[in-house]
This record gives sequence, C-alpha cells and structure tokens, in this order.
Amino acid sequence: MKKICILQFILLTLVTGCSKDDTRIDPGNLLIGIWNYSEYQGNSSVFKRSDQFIDNHCYKFNSDGSMIERKNSGFCATPPITYADYPGTWSMVNDTLVQISVGYWGGLARYRLDIEHVDKNSLTVRPIVEDNVWVFINETQCANAWDNIIAHDTETRVKKYLQRNDISVLDIKIETYSNGPFCEACFCPSGRRIKVLIRESDLEPATKLGFKK
Repeated sequence: MKKICILQFILLTLVTGCSKDDTRIDPGNLLIGIWNYSEYQGNSSVFKRSDQFIDNHCYKFNSDGSMIERKNSGFCATPPITYADYPGTWSMVNDTLVQISVGYWGGLARYRLDIEHVDKNSLTVRPIVEDNVWVFINETQCANAWDNIIAHDTETRVKKYLQRNDISVLDIKIETYSNGPFCEACFCPSGRRIKVLIRESDLEPATKLGFKK
C-alpha cells in the first residue's frame, strides 16, 4: 500500500509539472517570444510574456526575424475592438532599438520600438515616430524602366507602384515646369518632377527605385 501511495504521488507531480506554463525563453535574446499588452506607463507600453495571444495588442518575435503583431483590424479604435494578426519582420538596430516592418489594415507599417526594459517576464517599450522625408524623381517619357511600369504618371499610379514595393506614401506632388530635365533616351524635355513624402526608414528602398532626396 505504501508503494502505491508513493507511485501515485510521483504521477501527480509529473502531471502537475506538465500542466504549468511551458513558455520557452531564449536566454541569448529575451525579446524572442510572445508578449501580451498589460498596461501603459507614461508614453511606454508594458507587455507580459505568455505562451499564447490574448484578445488585445500582442507581439510574437521569432528567432528567424519574422514576427506577428496582433492589433486593430480596422481604423476604428472605439470598443468593441476587433483584432487581427499581421505578419512582419523585425531586426535590431542597436542594443535597445528594434526596427519593425509589419502589415496593418491599411497596408504596411514601419516603425521602431525603444526597449526600455526586458526580462524573462516583462517587456517595456516606447514606439518611436519616424521622421518623414521628401524624395523626387524626374519623369522621362521614353525608355525608362520606372516609367515603363507606371506609364504616364498619375498620383494614384505612383502611390500604387511604391506600395507594391512596400513603401508607405504620405503625400505626393507632381510639379510641371517648362524648362525641365531631358530624357536620357531621346533628349525630349519631360517637364515634370514627381515628389513623394515617405518615412525615413523607406529612404533606402526608394533610392533603389531611382528616387533622390
């Protein structure tokens, strides 16, 4: 009878141990894992580590640089709020700054998180609003890879083109003038300069598309 009681105690201990939170923590990078919103502290947000999302603002940072952000599924933030999960990527800019590129209900969002505190159980971050910059490109009317995609440029086409390349467009201005630059293909005057307001984090991909600051 004594042996049976001891065996029952061991089995009960094993079952109890398995039922506890199996949250896995990477000691090499405490940011990796699932974080659920807990509270505001001034301009910062506090998240608690968990093994699954709750119905609120949440992050999941994976070790391969991918991520999921749970947030509003629409522009309205009036309760009741409906949440959706958006995939994205993250990377460390330095020891405390995280670059985020993630979807949202209106397209793609890029922003940074300043890590003020992180340990095995808690994460405190402050979102950083990025500076915006104006970039431009001179329209050419002939053999130009950029123009061939957009054809005769309109604000709508320019915006869609940049969004397809994961660049958020904040504003567009198309300037027309009589003494404009010349097309490199046939030297015909174009007379139009396309100016786009973008986030600073989008400057590098915009430059690769031919835009200049």
